[in-house]
Amino acid sequence: RRWLLLSGDPLASLRRDRVGIKRHLPRLYANLSGTGCGISRDLEPYLRAAVAREQMRSRRFRVALTQALTALSAAGIDATLLKGAAMGEVVLDAPWLRHSHDVDIHVESPHLDRAALALESVGFRPHAATATATHRRLDHENGLPICLHANLLEAGPLGLPEASMLADSVGVRVCD
Repeated sequence: RRWLLLSGDPLASLRRDRVGIKRHLPRLYANLSGTGCGISRDLEPYLRAAVAREQMRSRRFRVALTQALTALSAAGIDATLLKGAAMGEVVLDAPWLRHSHDVDIHVESPHLDRAALALESVGFRPHAATATATHRRLDHENGLPICLHANLLEAGPLGLPEASMLADSVGVRVCD
C-alpha cells in the first residue's frame, strides 16, 4: 500500500524504474493481492505478466538447481544452499517470489574441486576466469551460473565461527 501511495502513478513509476524494482514485481503482486489492496486495472496486467515471466524463469532456474544438487549429493558432498536461492526455496511461499541471477552453494573447502568436477560430470561448464582458492563458478547449459563457495562470507571468515553457523543451518528438501 505504501509503495502504491509513494509511487503516485505506479505504472509510470515502473516504466521509469532504473533501480531494479521490476524483478520484485511478483512479490509486490503477491503482497498486494494477499493484503486485499486494490490493484488498478492498468497495473494488474503488468504485474500478472511479471509473475508469469518469473514463474517460467523459475522453472529453468530450478532445473539447473536440481541438477547441481543431485550431482553434489551423488558425489557424497554436503551442500548448503545460500542467499537468494535459499530464500526462494525455504523462506518464501514459492521459489518464483525471489528473483535470483545465480545459485550460491557452500561446500567444505577440501571438497571444492571435487564438487566442481561433480558438476562438470553432468554438463556444467567451468568458468575458469572466476576461479579462486575458495570459489568456483560453473554455468548450466541454460546459462545459469552455479557458484561454489568454500567460505560463507566472501571476505573470508573475519573471525566469525563459520563452523557453528553451518551447524545452525536447517536441513530441508529442495527441488525434490
